[in-house]
Order: sequence, then structure tokens, then C-alpha cells
Amino acid sequence: MNTRTENLRLYTDVISLDKRSLGLFRILIAVLVLVDLYERSLDLTRFYTDLGVLPIITWEQIKPLYAYSIYQFLETPLAVALAFGFTALCALMVLIGFQTKWFVALLWYMMVSLVMRNPHTVNSADALLCNLLLISLFLPIDERFALHSREIADPRTRGNKYYSIFSVLFIVQLLILYFMAAYIKTGYREGVYYALNLCVFAKSTAQIILPYPVLGKAFTYGSLLLEYFGWVFLFFPYRQQLARTLVCFAFMSFHFGLFIFMQLGLFPWIAIIAWVAMLPASFWDFLGVQVSSAEESFVPGAWSRLFLWHKPGWLPKLGAGVGVALTVGVVGLSFGRVGIIPTPHWLQHALSAIHFEQA
Repeated sequence: MNTRTENLRLYTDVISLDKRSLGLFRILIAVLVLVDLYERSLDLTRFYTDLGVLPIITWEQIKPLYAYSIYQFLETPLAVALAFGFTALCALMVLIGFQTKWFVALLWYMMVSLVMRNPHTVNSADALLCNLLLISLFLPIDERFALHSREIADPRTRGNKYYSIFSVLFIVQLLILYFMAAYIKTGYREGVYYALNLCVFAKSTAQIILPYPVLGKAFTYGSLLLEYFGWVFLFFPYRQQLARTLVCFAFMSFHFGLFIFMQLGLFPWIAIIAWVAMLPASFWDFLGVQVSSAEESFVPGAWSRLFLWHKPGWLPKLGAGVGVALTVGVVGLSFGRVGIIPTPHWLQHALSAIHFEQA
């Protein structure tokens, strides 16, 4: 194998996702949606009906122009409960992998509608969840561990390795999430210590750390280093698969630590599930999980596959254009919100309309 081919292989490894990881990601995110629906159902009447704190007539007066929600037509607890039930059905179908793409689209729409119905109950977990569901529409999450697993006849798409503009979008939106989080926290040397002193966020386990401010400072610097530079090892050329595995588990451990000490709702679990999708092929090979019988081989035409030019018809090309637009848009909006670059208002409105915003 010549140097150019080896460089192309390394490049595609960096921007690729393993289909087995995507299959597990699909299962876990569906389970998380079911848990989220259960927690929301406990306050169904209070937050999502005309009998609660935000009647539809009031919601229509305060909502942005681009806001839409199927719940604006549902006034009674029974109607809202039926909508919850339909959303749960969609999540269940995604979990087992039945007609996955159709049910992911429905699930994304129902969750966006639910989030937009009451902005007072929205947090960063909702934004990240809607992001992941939207990107999932364009990823092969239904090719592994699914009831209707798709094994496409085209030999160029066999195997467990997948890359396209949408795998790039998935990786970029994760990196932007952590870079922005670190950028905002820069300068606060004891940010973790002060966060653990906020009773609205801190759990009882935070009392283990609070008597030792030096630990709070160490955790602050540790989190900043991980969020600023941890992603660099995703592109580490030496032992790339091992480096990527270690990065994934480092971020998973980081979020599990947040769950242990802080009340952050479902956000730590959504973030952990996002990193599950990033687990490389070597992780599954180590576990002995071989789902595809097709051998993994390098396929020339990396740029063609990146932008879906190898697929017939105009729809994949249109999808690639959407992927490029979303990638550029989420980067521009994220940097614009912290004042690094100017961002036009129309971009914010466009991404907000589909609820594709950074958490």
C-alpha cells in the first residue's frame, strides 16, 4: 500500500463511525427518550395542558415566530397523554430497529414539539437530544442490532466502517460542544467548587469535595484540559484506534462524575450516549462482536463517499448539501454566541426552527 493510500485510510479512520457503535447508540438513545417521557409524564397536566402553568393562548403570545408544536392543538390531559404514548411508541420502534428511519423522523418531530411547548422546562439536555436525533436521520443507525438491519448490496458500503459528511457533522458538533463549554469557563479557576456550592445543582455527595477547595480547583483545571484538548487525541496518528477509545472513556467518565456530584437531569447520560457512537472498531473487535461477515477493505474515492457522490440519484446529493450547511451553521452559530465571530440573525432563527442548537 503506497503512502497516499495509507494517508487516505488514516484520514477516513479519523472521520468514520463504526456501525456497531451506531447500533448501540440507537438503542440507548431510545431508552433515554422513554425515561425522559416517563419523568415528564409525572407533571403532564401542570406543564403541557391548558390546565397548567402555560395555557396555549399564553404560549402563542410568547413563542418565537419559528416555534411550532403539535401540542398547540392539544388542550386536554387525555390528548396530551395520547401524544406522549405515540412518542413512546416511536421510541420503542427505534429501540428494536423497526422501520428505523421513519420512526426516528417522527420521534425527532415529537420531541421538538414537546420541547417547544413549554420553554420553561427546557435545558441543555433537550437541545443535545434533539441534535442527536436529527443527525441520526442521516446515519446508518439501523444497520446493526436492529430488527430490520439493512445490509446494502453495494460492496462499497459493507463492513462496519462508515464515513460521510454526516459522520463529520456528528464529530464536529461534539467537539464544538466541549470547546465552547471550556471557552465560557476559562478564567474561573474554582468553577467546579462554586458550582458544587449551588444547592440547586449539588447532590449530597458533593459534601465529599466541598471541605477541600484544592480538589475543586483541580477538577476545574482537569475539566478545562479535557474539554479544550481531549478531542485532539481523536486525530492522534499513532495507535489512533486506542487513542480514540481512551478519549471516549475519558469523556464518559467525566460525565459520570458530573452525575455523581451534581443534579443535571439527563444531560450526563445523553452526553455519554453520544460518546458511545464514537467508539472505534477496535473496541468491538476486542469484545469479539462481529456482526458483518464482509471484510473491511479500503475503498478508493474517499471524497466521493464523503459527499455521497457514489450514490445514485439526486436525493443523496441534496442530503450531502444539508449536511454541509448544518456543519457550517452549527460552527458559525456556536462561535457567534460567544462573540468570536459575527453571526447573522437569520442563521440563529434557521437552526432554532429545527432545534439544532448547541447545548
